[in-house]
Amino acid sequence: METVRQIFDDLAGYACRVSGHHDPFDAAQEFLAATPPGRSLSDKHAFAIMAGDNAVGLVDLVDGFPAPGIAYLGLLAVIERRRGEGLAKAALTEVEAFARDTLKARKLRLGVLDINPVSGFWKHMGFLETGERPEGAKILEKKL
Repeated sequence: METVRQIFDDLAGYACRVSGHHDPFDAAQEFLAATPPGRSLSDKHAFAIMAGDNAVGLVDLVDGFPAPGIAYLGLLAVIERRRGEGLAKAALTEVEAFARDTLKARKLRLGVLDINPVSGFWKHMGFLETGERPEGAKILEKKL
């Protein structure tokens, strides 16, 4: 919990853009406990992104959401001072392998808020818009 809270403390800019406020304790609790409708904690896989011995980011992956064969990437974030080092790309490569090989997912899916400036990253990594547009966001998918 402490490691997750520290990472969220370093994700202050992201948290403020997404929620309008920053509370690393609440964000850490939500990261560890929140699941989408119809999924349980046994479907959730949370990982720290490591650079050497240091946790520098987080990944949240949910198996079978919104349907069997799909892994939903709820969060992939690298702390601001470590961006631009290729850590997100390396983490995504590992996430894709885990989803494909361990979870047997055929697709990786995620939602990107319109206010989030990283849409270009996801498109560069091979994600395509599904055309679904929940309020303030777009849904992207990638075949594995």
